[in-house]
Amino acid sequence: MTDSDDPTHISRSADAAPSIELLAHIPLFATLPPAHLAELLRLASVQTYGPQAPLQQAADLVQASIVRAHALVQQFKKLSVAEVADTLERLNIVEALEAIVGLFALTARQAQLEIHLHHALAREQAEWVGYRGALSQIVLNLLTNVQHYAYPGGAGGVVEIEVGQGAATGEPVFVLEVRDVGVGILPEVLPRVFDPFFTTDRPGGGTGLGLAIVHSLATSVLGGSVRVASAPGRGTPVHLEFPQRILDKG
Repeated sequence: MTDSDDPTHISRSADAAPSIELLAHIPLFATLPPAHLAELLRLASVQTYGPQAPLQQAADLVQASIVRAHALVQQFKKLSVAEVADTLERLNIVEALEAIVGLFALTARQAQLEIHLHHALAREQAEWVGYRGALSQIVLNLLTNVQHYAYPGGAGGVVEIEVGQGAATGEPVFVLEVRDVGVGILPEVLPRVFDPFFTTDRPGGGTGLGLAIVHSLATSVLGGSVRVASAPGRGTPVHLEFPQRILDKG
């Protein structure tokens, strides 16, 4: 296969930088909005050459690291409802949460996180018609976020998960809260926490996709809402509400 046959090949002259328009014509990147294409180019430059590097230098990284860029794009595409392969089922939400926490147990021990799950639901009250996979991705992303951001330096700490019942506009909902008592979030950062690719830990490998995925799954798949309220030094509670009976969209 020649370079012209390769959909990931970027042809350029010695002094030409890859542009947003050029990337947009590559199938790999065609589904991304221009703002996100620009962000991919910026990240390529910063991660390899530092924040002051000219865009021309990023051309080498875009060409050489196309596989890594593809992985990032695939991760972003999970934000699409069509990319979520999940089955609507009837389950016990408390048992589902216990299983999710169990999946994270090894990571929690290594990160010195102490996770507590609280509820006051009778067995019949805990019945949920919903998507187990989406709930798992939401909770695992939130726990991973706590691990990376709430307790810097691997100090570890407490994570409280609480599930109960509520009513949104008369519809029975489950209320799920995941909260830590860590460093909290700066006021100027808080409005952007759900933005794709936004992270305060780019040098530490943060992609800025964790909470964006949480928001997409909570609103589009579970048909609910999610909000974050935080302040520096006061921890971060993430509050979700979603229907107790999700309708089959098929």
